[in-house]
Amino acid sequence: MGVERAPRAWAWVTGLMVSLGCVAVAASLFLPVLRDEGGYLFIADRVAHGAVYARDYFEWKTPLFFSLVGGLFSLTGAGVLAARLAMLVCVAGSAWLMVRAVRSVEMSVQWSLAAVALYLLLVLAFYSSHALTEVPVMVCSIGLAALLLRRPPPHPVGTWVSAGLVIGIAASAKQVGAFLLPAALIWLWLENRRNGIDEGSLIVRAVALCAAFAVPLAAWALYYLAIGAFPEFVYAAWSGAASYAGFSLVDWVLNAARSVALRGLIIWVPLAVGVPVVLWRYLRRSEYRVEALLSLIVLFSLIPILKRPYEHYITAFLPVACLLAVLVARGWLVRFPRRWVIAALAILSLGTVRHYAAYVIPPLLRGELAQQMAVSDRIASHLLPGEPLYVLGGEPKYYVFTGHFHTDEVVFVIKDWEHLRPPQTVWDIIMNTPGLYHVLVVEGDLSAVGPVVEAVREQGTHLFTQRIGKLETVSLYRINSEP
Repeated sequence: MGVERAPRAWAWVTGLMVSLGCVAVAASLFLPVLRDEGGYLFIADRVAHGAVYARDYFEWKTPLFFSLVGGLFSLTGAGVLAARLAMLVCVAGSAWLMVRAVRSVEMSVQWSLAAVALYLLLVLAFYSSHALTEVPVMVCSIGLAALLLRRPPPHPVGTWVSAGLVIGIAASAKQVGAFLLPAALIWLWLENRRNGIDEGSLIVRAVALCAAFAVPLAAWALYYLAIGAFPEFVYAAWSGAASYAGFSLVDWVLNAARSVALRGLIIWVPLAVGVPVVLWRYLRRSEYRVEALLSLIVLFSLIPILKRPYEHYITAFLPVACLLAVLVARGWLVRFPRRWVIAALAILSLGTVRHYAAYVIPPLLRGELAQQMAVSDRIASHLLPGEPLYVLGGEPKYYVFTGHFHTDEVVFVIKDWEHLRPPQTVWDIIMNTPGLYHVLVVEGDLSAVGPVVEAVREQGTHLFTQRIGKLETVSLYRINSEP
């Protein structure tokens, strides 16, 4: 019995998958805070307290994300739950935009829900329900698709102005958002040439798109220029490009297989097979218009992954990829018996299931987030109001969790970050802090501050050591320095 002959059965399956996706996304609120998310929360917390991103605290990102989460923290207070709830609003908004994007396609509710279900089940596997900088880009990428597909071509100039603003906002959240611009420019040329728009009008639309793209970035540049931090803004905005220097094919293949391919085979297989066909048919016969636009967005969004194939990079275009995968695959699925389809989907889902079994369900069962919060309360119980805390081991989340830090020199060290302080400088900072204070050592890669950790253990008073599930071990020391 084929798929099209069993609509009721597949409706039940689709409904079940959407429900499971919603449960999975809600469960992500209770996963432990890992290094990247902790660093972003820390910078956002400092922005909420008046710090200026890129001038006072540095990360290889553009500033919008930190300003948005910092503004949220100004209203709610710093907290992982508030930040993650905001991310889930973005996830829900992206799911809604997925449905809006395919209104021009003869796509049944069943298939639309299938795309949403696929997205919800994969979004946790790629970490986008955490507070990560790719989340605003994710909303913008599917928003761009919905904007350009909401009416038949040719689009008026105003639509391209809106598209440019969307891309500029995406690039303001993270540099990878800028890769949406060439996709939009190619689509502008293809769509307008096919609809008889003269060359002059095409140039006007292209200029409007690029000018609108520059508006959000120019606004940030003017702000940093006004506060005297323009060089720091430029450095933070463009330093990410330096991280793409050099390319190792072997490393890329290994990283891609481990971090990207296996957990997302259910979308990569139809995309790998379907995207070349879609683009060829669109260019030759003007078929598959919706699929062609989505393919351009996916292709250009994949460019950053050529050098850095990390799972969270996928979140920037995950809704687009899931929607495209379903659009491409639906024509094949209705041609095969249902048992074959189920078997194929089960095999392609093994990587995602393995990720849930290894990295999602165990931390939830162990309650590692609750343990992190309990340890933070225990740390705070040893500190007086305003007493400084130093964290060694690259986990600045504990500054946010405990509400304690040193206002002049916050010390947290992450391997391979630029401008790392030498161990002697770190130790001098610690020992030149007058009075009583505490140092938290988070076990992990402490090679950059190994001598400092040894000195803290020798000269400090050990207060406690606690293991947090299988995630990390933290130790708190009290030191009384006399500079």
